[in-house]
Amino acid sequence: MGGQHPVSLVTDRDKAMEGAIMRIFPNTRHHCKWHILSRCKQKLSDVYLKHVTLKRELKECINESETIKDFVTRWEYILDKYNLWDNSWLQSLYEICRQWATVYQKGTFFPELSASRRSESLNKFFKKHFNAKTSLLVFISLFDQHLASQYEKEAQADFTTVYLKPHLRTPSPMEKQAGDVYTKAVFDKFQEFVESLGYYVGKIEVDPISRYSVAKEEDNHRTYIVCFSESDKKANCSCCKFEYSGILCWHILRVFFVVGVRIIPEEYILKRWTRNATSNVVLEERVIDPGLSFQEQLIAWYNDLCLDAGKYGMEGAISSDIYKIAKVALQKAFAEVAAAKNMQRKGQQNMQRFARLQNMQYKMPLPKLQPKNTPGRVAQQDEANRTKRSAKDDSVYGSVPQCLFMCLCLSRYAADFSPLPNRRRDASNSHLNGDTH
Repeated sequence: MGGQHPVSLVTDRDKAMEGAIMRIFPNTRHHCKWHILSRCKQKLSDVYLKHVTLKRELKECINESETIKDFVTRWEYILDKYNLWDNSWLQSLYEICRQWATVYQKGTFFPELSASRRSESLNKFFKKHFNAKTSLLVFISLFDQHLASQYEKEAQADFTTVYLKPHLRTPSPMEKQAGDVYTKAVFDKFQEFVESLGYYVGKIEVDPISRYSVAKEEDNHRTYIVCFSESDKKANCSCCKFEYSGILCWHILRVFFVVGVRIIPEEYILKRWTRNATSNVVLEERVIDPGLSFQEQLIAWYNDLCLDAGKYGMEGAISSDIYKIAKVALQKAFAEVAAAKNMQRKGQQNMQRFARLQNMQYKMPLPKLQPKNTPGRVAQQDEANRTKRSAKDDSVYGSVPQCLFMCLCLSRYAADFSPLPNRRRDASNSHLNGDTH
């Protein structure tokens, strides 16, 4: 679903399932009409046996009521006619009538070309081949066979649509246009527009938008209101069939005939009903919930790519030529993905290296840069060095006058004391010789 909630969801009637759908898909319309109709046969079996018309009247009440008031009137009429006011099952059904009554689903797109037949055939298939004792391998094998048969039927229907000309009932250019555009199944539904010729059209208002009342000649009590804009050729009907199924109703077609619209306006041809419905398939990017974990996001991306791969395989396996083109394109895309992965891996490796370098820088700081030498800075540095040497010399030898004073003191001391030994020696020699003074 491209990450988007479904518009409509069909399930069995189950309270647990209803609660889960309301919680997970709050804006999705929940339908269980087919299940309701199938359960009527079991819950009202005794009444069905007594009254053969009950089944038909219930279906008309559910499917053909044009307004909510009309639905309520028909429902109460059935309860009165067959004395079912005390039936608890019908009372519980009426409480959830918004999930199965068509009149409450008119504003929601929910096409039913053959939904009931598909549901019935699928239900019969499960009942016929499976039970509580069926093993998983048998289930998978039989289910794959059933899917293969369904694909074969779809292929046969596509072949019929492409190669067989539709049978036209009238010379109307609108019918011819529908036969050329729609698939065979949709065109068969559209061809019922011939019945619109039996409707009577009366104009109610003209400006600014024309309003018409449309009713059958023999059924004047049921009237539909069609609003038509002459400027843009747009119309809408009170029955809301186009909004519900995507196919124009007889009432709008009848008004088109009256006002002179000879072909279907482009905005009323849905591509899903045309022969080219599967062409130009757009692969939408899945919207991932930001609250998911990374592992959950990987799973979501993988599932989304698998869905797109299935669409690609269906488009590319039509013929030999298309298969070759699809194969070349796939190989090219695969090469681009591989190249992107390599670039991402290299980028991650570079980031890891950069992180390691930053960690090393914090653990072992880089050496400080020396300031650049300039002539003025060199002269200042020499002067500072001379000052340091002078201070060092002064600390070792003292000042110049102090050095001179010390030298003089030492020289005088030497002069005074150096002759003393000579005089003593001369005196001793004179005493030995007998000299007196």
